[in-house]
Amino acid sequence: MHATLARDPAPPITWERATLNDELFRRPPVPVADGALIVHTAMVQNADEAAQSVQRLRSLLTSAELTRPGDSRNYEVLHTGRSYLKWERHTEFTTYTLVTMPSSSDPFVADAECVLPKNWMAELEGQRIAATKIRVIAPDDAATLEQAIAVLRPEAASSLVTDGQARIWMDCSIHADACTRGILLDQGLQLDRRSRLVQRLLEIETYRMLTMLGFPPARTVMAELHALEHQLRVLVARVADSDTDADLDGDEATLHELLELASEVERLSAHNAYRFDASRAYFDLVQERLEELREERIQGYQRLGNFLGRPLRPAIKTVDAVRRRLESLSGHIDHTASLIRTRVDLRVQRQNRHLLHSMNRRAALQLRLQQTLEWLTVVAMSYYGIGIVLYIAKALDKLGVPIEPNLVAGGAAPLVIGASWWLVHTVRVMLRKHGEHHGSADSGAID
Repeated sequence: MHATLARDPAPPITWERATLNDELFRRPPVPVADGALIVHTAMVQNADEAAQSVQRLRSLLTSAELTRPGDSRNYEVLHTGRSYLKWERHTEFTTYTLVTMPSSSDPFVADAECVLPKNWMAELEGQRIAATKIRVIAPDDAATLEQAIAVLRPEAASSLVTDGQARIWMDCSIHADACTRGILLDQGLQLDRRSRLVQRLLEIETYRMLTMLGFPPARTVMAELHALEHQLRVLVARVADSDTDADLDGDEATLHELLELASEVERLSAHNAYRFDASRAYFDLVQERLEELREERIQGYQRLGNFLGRPLRPAIKTVDAVRRRLESLSGHIDHTASLIRTRVDLRVQRQNRHLLHSMNRRAALQLRLQQTLEWLTVVAMSYYGIGIVLYIAKALDKLGVPIEPNLVAGGAAPLVIGASWWLVHTVRVMLRKHGEHHGSADSGAID
């Protein structure tokens, strides 16, 4: 009988058209004014840490008049006069973006009128994965541009973007304030396009660092894979060198080691699969955002796409290679285990075949012995039957009956032998029918 497991039906998915439509447009970029300074950080946080950080920021802004458009569960924009503060909750991290006006003395320091203290990022909960400052500069502000470029490292990337309407400089080195640097030279962008361009640059900075989260575990797993692959090679060599007929205990031991090896591989895969898949997804997002910039090369500078591609591509290829090696190793373990199971099955079939041959020989010997015993039984019964007839005849002769006992016994011998054979044959037929009847009854009960 086959039993069907009862499963509870999946709960229906509820949705509303307006909610689905608004989801596409509810997170617009923060407005970026001419000459603004953008301070952005991404924190790896759980939901509780994000809630604590947001509450702390709100308490710092209690003295200002705030407007809070957005969904307070996932994102919020706080407007404090000349500044905007936006936080946005993602799957495993939270971003905090402050758009304010810069100091006149330092292009990458917020103005003294900014309501947030200078160390506000250090007070956020969780672990910082990215932090950057981007300064927007007008094309006629050559002094500020020169001052900002002087802060950047010589290897900073630069290119024309958005069909030549802006030029960017991106310095991915971490400076003394724990932030990277970026410059956006506005050459005619409208407010909305400037805001979207800044958002793309911030996303590139965040996603490139999130991509790298898969690299350290990939290197750790790679070192473990060398040992696991060596162990598998030893087991495969043992299987190839073992005796297929006599090494049953060896195959069982090898199969047990393979199961332990498979468990270790599955543990590594389950522990790192999400991180590896997330790194691949973040890398794809970086590539998409770089394509949206539509970069044009400037003589003497690297484009941002080339600058980031050099470290990111080898890192993501390492992550992908480790993931493929895990899958390949798991497949090889399955194939080796299947090979051993096949060998064990063949050995068991061979043993069963030998056992059946042995049972057939024993059945034939038993049949011959049974036939011999039947004839011996007929002879014995006949001997005793004829002896009884002889004794009866002798008794009648003593009583005066005119008979010859030996002649009577000799004449009765064929009848006694025939009766003995008939009796033995009848008992054998009855026993066979009885056995067949019980065998069919047991078969019907099993069915």
